[in-house]
Amino acid sequence: MKDLTAWRILGAMVLGWALVARGGEPAVLRNQAYKAGAALSDYERERCLLDFYLPTNTAFATLVWFHGGGLTGGDKSSGEALGRMLAKEGIALASANYRLSPRVHFPAYVE
Repeated sequence: MKDLTAWRILGAMVLGWALVARGGEPAVLRNQAYKAGAALSDYERERCLLDFYLPTNTAFATLVWFHGGGLTGGDKSSGEALGRMLAKEGIALASANYRLSPRVHFPAYVE
């Protein structure tokens, strides 16, 4: 199942590279799942998502952003301004949501 998730993320990045090859504003790919499978809970489907902010150049470094909130609050959307700024400077950003306490307990939010 982890292999399938890696392929989905890679596919999203390839799609993003195709979109940004046209130039202009950074491409934004929202709500890309990083967990997959029939056994996922509704909460996992809701929270285990990434937003990608991709620069217009085709070769770039990528920063992974985990929002703040002490594992009890927050959302990936807090990385939007940073993602757009970095993408304009040629650096991609993957902004991650994750499951929060008290709905899950350690180590679930990092699995």
